[in-house]
Amino acid sequence: MKKLLVLLAILAVFQVAALADPATLTIAQLANFTQVGSSGPVTPTTTLTNVSPTGAEFSTVWTADAMGAHSANVGDLGLSLDLTGNTGLALNVLNDNENPWTFELFVVDGSANVAQSGQSVIAVGSSQSLVASLAGLDAGDITGVYVQVSGVLPISGNDRNAEYKIAPVPEPASMLLLGTGLLGLGVMTRKWRS
Repeated sequence: MKKLLVLLAILAVFQVAALADPATLTIAQLANFTQVGSSGPVTPTTTLTNVSPTGAEFSTVWTADAMGAHSANVGDLGLSLDLTGNTGLALNVLNDNENPWTFELFVVDGSANVAQSGQSVIAVGSSQSLVASLAGLDAGDITGVYVQVSGVLPISGNDRNAEYKIAPVPEPASMLLLGTGLLGLGVMTRKWRS
């Protein structure tokens, strides 16, 4: 009986840890991302090029006359998410381009408060998890999430096309909780049989 109580206490701790982890979006939510804004003298065009079990792939293209600092915001400003209990929101970005680009994650609540991850230059073929803290936001009323891709154009000669994949970030505490629960179930079954 004592071991069962200890096991239940451990599971309760992991359950609380899972709630504190940053949340992420689903593939279906990422597949609804569109261009929701831009900055710079030339407006780019962003296209969803592929949706797979590992994420949503995008291509953002500026015309040949685009020079200087430019950015495009790709996301969904019509969300209705309750992230109460989470410390932040995390997305993984993979740069599929032949040049590095700068990426930043933004989260918006119903009162138009904005949190951001901070800019990250992601190298060619590399990925990085971007995490925006929900501190200062109404986590129960998240209405928008977007990723900003930016650069000083043209990049490395004549590159004005950013190609990238946005994907969910696996929740390690949830996986740990599941594994611990299965382990506990196995131990209890073994004890019960002996």
